[in-house]
Amino acid sequence: MDTAHEHTSLINHDQLHQLFITDPVAFEQERQRLIEQTIKTAKPENQARLRALQWNIDQQLSHYHHPVARLNKMIELFYDGLFRFRDALNGKYPTRTNTSVLPFKK
Repeated sequence: MDTAHEHTSLINHDQLHQLFITDPVAFEQERQRLIEQTIKTAKPENQARLRALQWNIDQQLSHYHHPVARLNKMIELFYDGLFRFRDALNGKYPTRTNTSVLPFKK
């Protein structure tokens, strides 16, 4: 299995930038391909969660059509996640407890 670093080291920023300018549809296809390729390098038990996370990111970004606005939103999402991670490491979030799921009545 290849590592994500090996995949990302093959990405040429200049080529992707040129593709974004000349063919936005092809850029979007390549973006999706690269994301999926990277997700596939994760452990199988983590891949569904990573796809869900990417879906959530894509949904939030779908409201922003200007590249700078999308970039600003991506930065905001990054820092929100970073601060949540920091808070979790510092014990600011309660730990999950074992709970049971109640069935719905039919």
